[in-house]
Amino acid sequence: MQGWQKFDPSYKARLMNEKFRKQEALKLYREVLRICRLFTWNDTTTGLPFSALIKTSAREELESSKQEKDPEILARALVNARFAVDDLIEKVFPIFFSM
Repeated sequence: MQGWQKFDPSYKARLMNEKFRKQEALKLYREVLRICRLFTWNDTTTGLPFSALIKTSAREELESSKQEKDPEILARALVNARFAVDDLIEKVFPIFFSM
């Protein structure tokens, strides 16, 4: 994980570049898939593993973002997703974040 991106002032500007945006989306998607392996417990309402729910949700978000053409909306979504993933790791798995 590259936590420096959260504080890099040029990160948001680079997201306006289509090639960089696609690379970042794929990198973020792969990171979510790696993180979801750490969720070993089941959802109490459905009984399904949280990892399966997270994978499904991440895939749906990735597919729905392919329909969007506005670079500002896509860049904002990537920044928000990056913050969400970083915050999740910090709060749920603090030992991994401190490494």
